[in-house]
Amino acid sequence: MACQLVYTQLLPLSHQEKCLFEYLLSRIAAKYGFDPNWLMTIMCFETIGQFKTGVYYHSGKVGILPFSTQAAKRLGTTQQALAGLNHFEQLMYIALYFNRYNLKGRIRSFRELFLAVYFPHLLNTRRDTIIFKSPSVEYEANKWFDAENKGYIRLIDMLESVEQFLHERTPNGFPIPKRMPINLIPKFKSKRRYQVWMSAVLLAFFREF
Repeated sequence: MACQLVYTQLLPLSHQEKCLFEYLLSRIAAKYGFDPNWLMTIMCFETIGQFKTGVYYHSGKVGILPFSTQAAKRLGTTQQALAGLNHFEQLMYIALYFNRYNLKGRIRSFRELFLAVYFPHLLNTRRDTIIFKSPSVEYEANKWFDAENKGYIRLIDMLESVEQFLHERTPNGFPIPKRMPINLIPKFKSKRRYQVWMSAVLLAFFREF
């Protein structure tokens, strides 16, 4: 069974594990009402296409979303603990994050998902709102979003930078399908193989919760 979500081929997992990852991520997306491709896209952007769980990226965050120190604390854990988890376990913390911020039904576009991940409290804020201004530690950490060297960063600056990055990284454009995947459950030759696969799904889903 071929991968159905964008960027799944970049995951450092076996083919069967990729199918399992797609299935779990799509269940989370369906629960909160957004396209799973959008979440895969944000993961690709933040991990620079690496999708590694234990890497601390330039932003100081860790994991496949990735998680900041503050985000980890809100979820009752630490960055160090998250760094030791596998892809499926980190997915569960992503689901917990969406639940903690009560995001069900509030995400209707890729841009809104981006805001939900980074600035959930700004979901209903004007896109020209200034969120970081020089001089400040926050501005310096996100300075590359200020391509015009204005001395401040607006929400729209961040959103457009993310989309530009993805356009440049993907040879065929910006692949965010408008339709949800038809079927993310692999086909099996026997009921026994299906049961083994589903057991692995449930084990990964509930190991930490």
